[in-house]
Amino acid sequence: MKKSKIDLYNYATILLGSFPILGLKKSVLAIILWALFSLIILISEKSYRLIEKKDKLNLVILTSYYLAFLISFFFIEDKKLATRFLEKNVAFLVFPLFMIINKSFFYKDTLRKSLNVFIISNIILASYIWIVILSNGYLKVMKSDTYYNPVIRNFFSDISQIHLPYLGILFVFSSLVILNDLFSTQKKITYFNAFRCLGISLLIFSVISFAARLSLFLFIIISLFLLFKKTSTVYVKISFIVSILVVIFLVFSIPSSKKRIDEIWNAKLILPNKSQKSEEVNFRYGIYHCVSFVLKENWIMGVGPGNVQKKLDNCYAGYTYKNYDDYTKIEYNSHNQYLDIWLKYGIFGLALFFVFLLWGIKNMNLHYGIFIFIIMAAMLTENIFDRQIGVVFFTFFNTLFFINRTDYFEKSIN
Repeated sequence: MKKSKIDLYNYATILLGSFPILGLKKSVLAIILWALFSLIILISEKSYRLIEKKDKLNLVILTSYYLAFLISFFFIEDKKLATRFLEKNVAFLVFPLFMIINKSFFYKDTLRKSLNVFIISNIILASYIWIVILSNGYLKVMKSDTYYNPVIRNFFSDISQIHLPYLGILFVFSSLVILNDLFSTQKKITYFNAFRCLGISLLIFSVISFAARLSLFLFIIISLFLLFKKTSTVYVKISFIVSILVVIFLVFSIPSSKKRIDEIWNAKLILPNKSQKSEEVNFRYGIYHCVSFVLKENWIMGVGPGNVQKKLDNCYAGYTYKNYDDYTKIEYNSHNQYLDIWLKYGIFGLALFFVFLLWGIKNMNLHYGIFIFIIMAAMLTENIFDRQIGVVFFTFFNTLFFINRTDYFEKSIN
């Protein structure tokens, strides 16, 4: 293969890391074009001939989430729902398939450059949103921010077109990669490190402002782990701990964030009922109550992918709470990816799901470990794979991390 063709293929892969600012439609188009390019390489270079036994096993495991639903497709009555799922989750098939088969044609620094593009994209996105907010007057925006009109959160969700818990995950993962690089440098005080600090500050202040609570918690926990693992310099430790304290102070000081924290303290374990106002309803408690109700009778085999929402909706119908955000107006999923898998495929399906998630554990470096930890923690409160952004984020980086080796290109060039 000509080196120019290899270069172009790697550049195309690296550019996929810009999906946070591409938007849904452009991201899908970029993935389709990348898949076509990958297919051309597969056919023209006959890369399938280089597949080993372990590659076949890896391919089966890393595409198993998609394959499981593909098999279930024939047993689902609502074919429109099933087809939408197959379309939305095709990245579970595309990235492992082509990256594993064409693994010999990826440079050893493609992952690193993809991460850099991803980080820069998130910083650009956050910067643009803050420019819009500031152009509307920061104090004016903050004063108009209420429970029923969360202006700050609306700015971030409307402009980014990304559900805020997911945006928090993207921003925090970017921040932690920068932070790890910052702690790894021998010379701490440089202009480049100053820009790194500004990038982290921008991303984390954004997460505080739109109050992605789990993402903030993960940032604090993992950043402290990195601090004590990567540096022994006392002044660096003290400076960073002070920074973490500032973050915590801001969480409880900025109105948009404080309201979200107050929701946790004021939450009551009461099922939604007609005597409650919207701000008094513990929606997650209502959701988890119904999840446990459905699982009680179906914990071994599950109810099947096409029946989960129907079963939950039947349970939600028993709640007397009625408002603009009640359980008949909004489709509330299980808000926990593990529970969702359990509901769909039963306890054995859940066990296999953990195998799928942790298949690359033997080859994990620090960045990969942080990535998987964030994903698995986020799954406790969100159905990460129910949205396109979650699917693309996981499948793209999980597969790149998995195939990352230092000798692929050297072996393939001969």
